[in-house]
Amino acid sequence: ERIKMGAEKGNLRLIYQYGAGIEGVDAVSARELGVAVANIPAGSGNGVSTAEHAVYLLLGLLRQQSMMEKELQNRVLGSPLGYAMKGKSVVILGFGSI
Repeated sequence: ERIKMGAEKGNLRLIYQYGAGIEGVDAVSARELGVAVANIPAGSGNGVSTAEHAVYLLLGLLRQQSMMEKELQNRVLGSPLGYAMKGKSVVILGFGSI
């Protein structure tokens, strides 16, 4: 329905989806209405930066970074929060191409 509305207004020319496949797009309807459909294969995108960001978030959880930030904003100083990595093991499981 959205594809039809955009095509009728003349301002929808391309639907571009990141990742493998275009399952979330009604490609048949889009093409019938003259709207091109394309995708960026997952392997050619920014997979490395996504993985780096996941590790960054993991470390932030370990160190309770958001809690420390709130304490600092409230000017509460004291013992450090979170856990040190020394002597700890972290397991990272990857699923997919990242």
